[in-house]
Amino acid sequence: MLFMASDYHFNVGWANALKEGDFLTFTLVGDGLFRVKRNDVGTGVPHQRTVKDADDIPDGHVVDSSDEYQSSEPETESSDGSEYVDDHGAFDVDGCPTFSVTITNSHLAGTFEIPFGFWNHYIRIGALQAPIYFVHRENTSTITLGYSNSKIWIAHGWKHFSRANQLLLGDRCNFKLVDGDDVTFYVWFDRA
Repeated sequence: MLFMASDYHFNVGWANALKEGDFLTFTLVGDGLFRVKRNDVGTGVPHQRTVKDADDIPDGHVVDSSDEYQSSEPETESSDGSEYVDDHGAFDVDGCPTFSVTITNSHLAGTFEIPFGFWNHYIRIGALQAPIYFVHRENTSTITLGYSNSKIWIAHGWKHFSRANQLLLGDRCNFKLVDGDDVTFYVWFDRA
């Protein structure tokens, strides 16, 4: 950033990163430091970073877990039959925590659980009360959650998301957490 004629100006990379219709949100994270997110004007959620974006803009995204939440002993079996071992067991994709689920009959019938350990490790527990977003290509689905002391499930939005994306038994869904504050996952599929 440059200071010229009593104004600040971006100097490197921004011209190639912004698209018409984008809007930026700036969050002050320290003395003169901001986290900047490029959002789609239509959906309000951050864009999925492309290779060009990743080269042009330094990654300012921070995913952190909450210190406010006291962990309980989570159950180790998922009630939806997905056989997911409930630990934070995430893998890294482009610097973002990611989890995968293979679609079962329970998922096709309309139930889906977000791995409790993943949520507990990467997302503040207070975010359970707000909607979350699944972004696949250009489509954004708004999801409402239900939760107990040891489980987090999709209360509204899963059936629509699974039908809109024509999910089938054995398809693998990958969920990359790209925003831990306004909880947003970029989703892609490995088809069976």
